[in-house]
Amino acid sequence: MHINIGFIFLVFGINVLYLTINTLRLIFQNKGLIWVAPFFGMVEITLYTMGLNYVLNSLANPLYLVAYALGFGLGIGLGMLIDRWLAIGYVIVQIIIPQGEENQDKKHWSIYCVMPAMA
Repeated sequence: MHINIGFIFLVFGINVLYLTINTLRLIFQNKGLIWVAPFFGMVEITLYTMGLNYVLNSLANPLYLVAYALGFGLGIGLGMLIDRWLAIGYVIVQIIIPQGEENQDKKHWSIYCVMPAMA
């Protein structure tokens, strides 16, 4: 059984890239970024089809499948790290107004607001 190291790295790299883009596409889609998410989706499905085609045509060597699985896991983690770095989340703002002369009729009031970070 011949092992092609370059092919292992190719399958691994394609899957890392595919899952990283997949994670970011899902985030952009949930945020309603209507022009970004479809572009990421096109790149994602191209990479997915290429990587799966390579692995399915080489099932005789289980190392290629292992490289595919490792790339899958690392791609998810890398996508999550990029999400944290981009900070595409929510900002929570809490304003507490102390009791004073102008607020005699209210014991305590606070405003709790959750808004998208990119807004």
